Amino acid sequence: MPIPRSPIDVVVPSYRGEAQTRRAIESVLAARVERPFELTVIDDAGPEPALAAWLRGEAHRFTLRVHDRNRGFVATANEG
Repeated sequence: MPIPRSPIDVVVPSYRGEAQTRRAIESVLAARVERPFELTVIDDAGPEPALAAWLRGEAHRFTLRVHDRNRGFVATANEG
């Protein structure tokens, strides 16, 4: 009997760098995978309004968590 393949979690912390963040998220969503996954993006209260707006607009494609204040990369990654 095959071993069940449970879903994996993919976490993308976001702070700044709209183009880079969009590329990273799009590459995860477009990846051909053998295993289901859950993509969670965490907006760490970044200073780029355009990036925050894009994340909110695309949140139907992934789970979006939004911080009300910056917590830093390590805390954000650990939260994910």
